[in-house]
Amino acid sequence: MARLRCVLPLRLAALAGVFLSATGCAAFEGPTLRLVTWNVHGTQAGAGIIAAELRALDPDIICLQEVESGNLVSPGPDQAQTIARLLGMYVVATPTPEPGSTDEQVAILARGELEDVRYLRAGTGRHYGITAEIDLWDDSELRIICVHLTSTDWSSIDQILVTNTERMQEVNDLLRRIPRWDDDLILAGDFNALPFSIEHATINRRMAWAGSTEPTFQGEGLNLQLDHVFTKGNVKAERIFTVPTQASDHKLLVADIRLLGRPLLVGRAGEALFEPPDDDDD
Repeated sequence: MARLRCVLPLRLAALAGVFLSATGCAAFEGPTLRLVTWNVHGTQAGAGIIAAELRALDPDIICLQEVESGNLVSPGPDQAQTIARLLGMYVVATPTPEPGSTDEQVAILARGELEDVRYLRAGTGRHYGITAEIDLWDDSELRIICVHLTSTDWSSIDQILVTNTERMQEVNDLLRRIPRWDDDLILAGDFNALPFSIEHATINRRMAWAGSTEPTFQGEGLNLQLDHVFTKGNVKAERIFTVPTQASDHKLLVADIRLLGRPLLVGRAGEALFEPPDDDDD
């Protein structure tokens, strides 16, 4: 699928704002990248199947939730690392949970190197997310935030109140952090929150929601929209859609995101968007 509306040699593109407008190829539109966010349900389908479904969507950035880390379902190596290796992508993930923990990892995979990695905790006893910067070809940065907020425990009224409070605590912690980052931002993941819920509305006051209302969670006899993508700065979700799967109780949520105000590139966006590693890097 073509994602660029026009192409120019990269060296000319940086100087071609007036020329592009004059020739009908708008510089402010910029190239697009594809982001996929997916709760992989403890990697129960296996890293190979999950990697194959992701590869078919040709993503530039992937946000994964409930990635098993070798202590519960899938013995052996960290599954985020395995999936990244199969896809040929860079990866960062939250620390491996303690043996016996029912929590799993949150991970970001990308075609470009991931830097300035931060783990997100809000005093709820778990990592609710991870964030990292990606250096783009024009020396700008794009910050990705991947989250898996606390789910509601329906076992009792007390647990409903506790887990809902913890989820809102994570939302408030996240919004407290965001002003520290001047970069353009993409926030994606499993929010365990419906559209227009208090958690969703609180985030949407600060960031633009890519407004898909298609259900993403189909487990336990339910059809709920729990997974979301938000943006901030010179990035805009132009197309968002879900992809059904048998590999998880969550569908894949796909967003094609326009990088506004940036020059266009030669060739396919994903092969040129990210700054190449330094020559002396391993």
